[in-house]
Amino acid sequence: MKNTDRELEKFRLAYKEADGIYAAFARESGLAVMEYWVIWMVSEGVRTQAEISDTLFISKQTVNSACRHLEKNGLITLAAAGDDLRVKNISLTDKGRAFADIYVRGVYEAEERAWEALGEEERRALAEAPSKFNKELKAQFEKLRRGKGEA
Repeated sequence: MKNTDRELEKFRLAYKEADGIYAAFARESGLAVMEYWVIWMVSEGVRTQAEISDTLFISKQTVNSACRHLEKNGLITLAAAGDDLRVKNISLTDKGRAFADIYVRGVYEAEERAWEALGEEERRALAEAPSKFNKELKAQFEKLRRGKGEA
């Protein structure tokens, strides 16, 4: 195995581990993972299911299902956005805001403490590398879609 292969595998494992850390915390909060991300997004100011779907790259049906469950449990309200009854504005209820205060703000604070535990160079590299990698990965996937295979 080449060194670059080992580094890429290490990156993949770290990415999956981070995703698992967030997912485990979401489940520990008492919500399904998608429900947790809906609360997170709405607490950040996202207002519609379509915006959540587009931002998280999740199907609208999955987001709608999570929203219906959150509404049933009193964490959000859904209200028609103007004349188009298919578009719903999402708002946190008092119960939803209380949840976000604990489980979203708490994650922000945990992320900040973890971030501060890194050295300045590590923080800079971690902040820059994923965007660059994602940009290149999108380009490579586009080539695959077009049937060109390797670059």
